[in-house]
Amino acid sequence: KEMDGMFCANFSKLHRGFNLCRNVWHIECYTCLGQGQFPMAKQIDMLGNVWFKHDQQEHRNRMNHGIRWAHASLLFHCESCWTMNLEGRLPIKGLDQTYIMLIWRVNLDIMNGRATATLKSHAALVVRTA
Repeated sequence: KEMDGMFCANFSKLHRGFNLCRNVWHIECYTCLGQGQFPMAKQIDMLGNVWFKHDQQEHRNRMNHGIRWAHASLLFHCESCWTMNLEGRLPIKGLDQTYIMLIWRVNLDIMNGRATATLKSHAALVVRTA
């Protein structure tokens, strides 16, 4: 599958004196770590019309998984880089589990904030210039 990997924006870069970031995921493996803990209300417009009324399950599935092409146009950061930016340290195993879960949710929300066609067109431009 083409471009099914998601790379951290800091991939292969030294970050604040820490080791090189080597974080990459397959899009199907980057999933919401707290499924069921984050509300997934039905989205409605100003008139009360429900969006995605035919594909609610598909929409929920999309909201909880990585999106193909997202890393090509969005500033996607892994939990290690987010923690280094916010706390000046690497995540601590066992201590930062909730923190990491929230970071993954934020990343998924960022990815899902763009239409798939937009992400695909940005990725095509990246491929063309490479």
